[in-house]
Parts: sequence; C-alpha cells; structure tokens
Amino acid sequence: MVLERAELTIKDGMAEAFAAAMKADGTALLAGHKGCRSVQVGQGVENPNKFILLVQWDSVEAHVTAAQTPRHAEFRNVIGPFTAGGSAEHFVID
Repeated sequence: MVLERAELTIKDGMAEAFAAAMKADGTALLAGHKGCRSVQVGQGVENPNKFILLVQWDSVEAHVTAAQTPRHAEFRNVIGPFTAGGSAEHFVID
C-alpha cells in the first residue's frame, strides 16, 4: 500500500468553503477511484489555511492511473478555485 500525503495551502478567507467543498464532493470523488482505499482531510490548527490530505492507494501506479481520469479532473476542478499551492509525497506502508 502507498500513502499519499498532500499539503494544500488555501487562499485567505476560503478555508471554510474549501472544507465544505471537500465534504460535499472532493472526498467522494477521490474515494471513488479504482485503487483508492481511504481518504482523510484535516485542517491545520496553527494555520487554518493549510490542509492535509491523506489518501491510501493500492500502489503508486493506481494513483498515477487515477490522476489521468475524468473523475480526477473533476476533483481538481472542485479544489482548484481554493488552492494557493501545495506539495505531495508518497510513502510505502507495509
């Protein structure tokens, strides 16, 4: 299994709207990908404009394949208006 850890910086004043969009659509879009085992979203305590996204995938290949689908494009459309940058890393979990 592979854990994707993404940190997203949200534009000022948009954290609540981002959280609502993730709850309404974003999480389900990710979770519906083949090879996705789970999705968690957390908001920063010290910096409420920073969110962490933890996604468990069957493999890096499952994530790469998912990222090329229309479903993932729809996910990017959901989060795009809110994000001001971010980073992602993958970790192998035994």
